[in-house]
Amino acid sequence: MRARPEEELEGIDVMRAVTRPLSEVAEPSFLVRQAGGDAYDSVTGVMPGDGRVKSHGHPIRVVVGTEQVTEQVTG
Repeated sequence: MRARPEEELEGIDVMRAVTRPLSEVAEPSFLVRQAGGDAYDSVTGVMPGDGRVKSHGHPIRVVVGTEQVTEQVTG
């Protein structure tokens, strides 16, 4: 996923801006980390014992920038 903030963000404000929309799809286990530069990796899922649903997870990468998006991500 690519994100283009409408305002200039720095430091922890970038992490907060990335985490906010990801929290909308978060499951019981949720982690966001800065992977390097403008890339942030997130995993969300259900760990064994978290509930009645079989354990599983979903990786999500967010790249923050102001450049025009020219690629399409499928999957």
